[in-house]
Amino acid sequence: SAIREYPRLGVSPGTPASSALHGSSATRISCTKQMSTKRFSYDDCELLKVLHAEFAAAGFDLVTAFPAGAYNEHEKIAGRPELLVPAKESSTLAVLKYLVERVLAQVALGEEADVVYAYETLENHGRCCSVKTVGHVSGLAWFDAEHTQISVHPTFGPWFAYRAVITFPNRTWTKGLPGNWEGPLKLCPCSQKELQRVAAVQASVMAKWETVSERESWDGLIRVSETFTQGAEHKYCPQQMLYHYTPESAKRLEILNECTA
Repeated sequence: SAIREYPRLGVSPGTPASSALHGSSATRISCTKQMSTKRFSYDDCELLKVLHAEFAAAGFDLVTAFPAGAYNEHEKIAGRPELLVPAKESSTLAVLKYLVERVLAQVALGEEADVVYAYETLENHGRCCSVKTVGHVSGLAWFDAEHTQISVHPTFGPWFAYRAVITFPNRTWTKGLPGNWEGPLKLCPCSQKELQRVAAVQASVMAKWETVSERESWDGLIRVSETFTQGAEHKYCPQQMLYHYTPESAKRLEILNECTA
C-alpha cells in the first residue's frame, strides 16, 4: 500500500504569525488562568527551561526546541503551505505525550501558542503536521524515509510516539537556546542492514494486509517494531503495546481509562 505524504503546518513566509493554518484555524491557546492575575515574563531561554521542566513533570518524556523555519524549509515540506508551521522563525517544541494545554496554561501565562496535534489529519481537521519530519529536522529522531517510513530515536529506537508541535508566534528563534539545536541527527541510529531487515518484515506484513484479519495486521506492525534491535530494551510494556496497536479509538480510550483507574 502506498505511503501517504502529509501536508505541512501553516503559512508561507511573509504571512503574519497570527494567520490560520491552511483550511482551518490553528488551535490557538491564550495561556491564561481563571481567577489569576499573576503573569510570568520569561526571556526565551528561561521560558524553554521552565517548559522542559514542567513537561517532564507532567510525563512528557522527550521535548526538543528548534526553529520553525528549519521544518518549513525542509525538502519534503517546502512549497506545501498546508503543512507550514504558523510562524516561519518562531521557536517550536516537538512534544511527546499529553497534557499540553495544562502545562502551557500553568507556565506560559500571557503567551500565545499554536498547537497542532499528531493525530490531526487533513480529512478530519483540515490541516496536519508531518510530525516525523518535525522530529527529524529538530534532531529528536531519525526519520527513515527511504526504507520504512519509521522514526528511530537514538535511545528508544521505534518505541516512542509523537504527540504535538507547539509554536510560539510572538517569539523568534535566537542562538544559545537550551538544547543547542544543531539540526538533524548526522547518522541514523541503526545500520542500513538493520533498516533493510525491518523493511523486509514490513513489506511482508503489508502484502497480507487485505487478506488477514485486522488484529493479525496490527500484530504484524508489532513484529515490524520488534525487528529493530535499536532501543529493544525500551519496548512498550503490555498496556502500552495494547494501546498503541489497537485500531479502534473507542477501545484505546477504554485502555487509557483502565490504566488510570
